[in-house]
Amino acid sequence: MMLEFSQYLENYLWPHYKAGEASQAHMMSIIVMINEKFRERVPAWQAFLKKPEHFPAFFEQVLRASVDEDRTSSNMREQTALLLFLNHCFGSMEVQLCRDQVKRLVSLSMWISLQEGRRNQEFKAVPKWRKYWRAIQKKDKPELLEKLSWERLYLQRLMIKFMRILESIPETGDLDAHAVRYCERFLELMIDLEALLPTRRFFNTVMDDCHLVVRSQMSALTRRPEGQLFSQLLNIEKGRTLKYT
Repeated sequence: MMLEFSQYLENYLWPHYKAGEASQAHMMSIIVMINEKFRERVPAWQAFLKKPEHFPAFFEQVLRASVDEDRTSSNMREQTALLLFLNHCFGSMEVQLCRDQVKRLVSLSMWISLQEGRRNQEFKAVPKWRKYWRAIQKKDKPELLEKLSWERLYLQRLMIKFMRILESIPETGDLDAHAVRYCERFLELMIDLEALLPTRRFFNTVMDDCHLVVRSQMSALTRRPEGQLFSQLLNIEKGRTLKYT
């Protein structure tokens, strides 16, 4: 890829990224380059070490873009690329730059999305988590509560978006191939989140609370020929869910 050979990411995209000012196109260009680096199996994160202080704002821009509800074909392609990038981030927990951002999304605090009854049920099973939960609440700074709440609800919001897209796919008739690809990438992300102990410990409970596997099994896509790969991924996800529940 010519842009990779010219180090387009290292020499232009990231040095010119400005938190709070970067356009959607600029952000997506960075996403595409990172995904390409992973596809080519070359080091992907070194470019961000030059201006690491901008990475948190970049990551937040990615998160907010990934829950956008625009379902046009062009946007669905972008949404799929964002999911792939997020999967790379979660799979790079050994890189501090990534770990510092993603760990907040999958910590105990994400249980804010659970109904109080379900949360108390989980606390009864593991009493020490209730102690940690209270410690988190005491530690939260009032001026940061809005941002913290948004981050803690992020994965639940992303799952709800996925289910809306999945359930919009008809059993017969025309099919948006980009929507199918998005659903496949989403399940790949879910599978990988459950594969790692640091991410699945609390995430699995939220996913179960959303009934994601059950609703996916009931979807029309599983009954269409175009849904063969989706069904295969769903079976893997179902097996992981049963194993770690």
